[in-house]
Amino acid sequence: MTGTEVARSRGICELSKGGNQAIETRRIPLFQKDDGVPGLVQPGMLVEVRDEQASWRGLCLATDISAEGVGASRVWQTLRIERHYPGGS
Repeated sequence: MTGTEVARSRGICELSKGGNQAIETRRIPLFQKDDGVPGLVQPGMLVEVRDEQASWRGLCLATDISAEGVGASRVWQTLRIERHYPGGS
């Protein structure tokens, strides 16, 4: 492959073989008193999300930290997670 358009088309074709996927956003506390919170989740980490319907795993793409309250009494992290759905091509 020498042409840019040809290479781009081939790349799109190969990436589309990954099946159905989505970018999910989840907001979780950074710190909590019980052991149910994972702590700081960094980009590149695999995460498990336990929804009401089913649990699934994904790749953390980005983490955004925010604080609110007097003296930053609540610290949150917003995760962007790449999720792949079963049954793709």
